[in-house]
Amino acid sequence: MEVSAVNVTRDKPAVTYPSYENQKWKDDQITIPMEDIEALSEGGITKVVVFVYLNMDELMTTKRNTSFINSNILSTSIKSANSGSLRKAVTFTLRLFQVFSESVMPTCAYWDFR
Repeated sequence: MEVSAVNVTRDKPAVTYPSYENQKWKDDQITIPMEDIEALSEGGITKVVVFVYLNMDELMTTKRNTSFINSNILSTSIKSANSGSLRKAVTFTLRLFQVFSESVMPTCAYWDFR
């Protein structure tokens, strides 16, 4: 887990988590454009919480083993009084546990809370 209060600044185009290299989950990242950090700020500061769920593949299995979780699960929340949609795309990078041939088509899953 990483919690931060991001100062809005124009000297970098985006904020990337994890913000330091010695994390177990350094291969899994989220990059949030600074334009969104600024739009969601309160008094020039935006609060961001990032969770990476490790080993969820061991807890969430199917009975038929036809599908499985092939990466860590990444979750991000941004606290803001200015609720609404993000203006720019957020980039998630997840390292796969197993690499497959071209004949296997992975599916990206997400929760839509609307």
